Amino acid sequence: MAADRGELPDLPAHWVRHGDLLLLKHNQRLYLDVAVTRPTCDTTLRSPAVQDTPLHATKTVARRKHAKYDAIAATNGCTLLPFVLETHGRLGAEALRTLRKLAAHAPAPEAWLLHARKRIAVCLQRGNVCLSCR
Repeated sequence: MAADRGELPDLPAHWVRHGDLLLLKHNQRLYLDVAVTRPTCDTTLRSPAVQDTPLHATKTVARRKHAKYDAIAATNGCTLLPFVLETHGRLGAEALRTLRKLAAHAPAPEAWLLHARKRIAVCLQRGNVCLSCR
């Protein structure tokens, strides 16, 4: 796909975008699109589902990403995997499935998964600190 918008006159502007990370393994092509959401933001708290639905904020973001990027990923022969985290550290369902899928290829899957989750937690908290110090 060309990156020049002039070559894509009939496509929406977001069609020149792609996932944050492309994972290739054998015949699988996975686009990971990373997002961090705050479950206590006003928009999320206004939803009645937030009271009864675990990970409501991550599910909402993942749903939006699927609606916006699934067709783009499919056009490129890929599968979109929204990798959504909450600012408080919880992983969305698809993010956790992705980590488990990656861990399955490690010599010690449980150790790899634990290490990955710890590293993600540290990165997330560093990001939170950076935002709070602005």
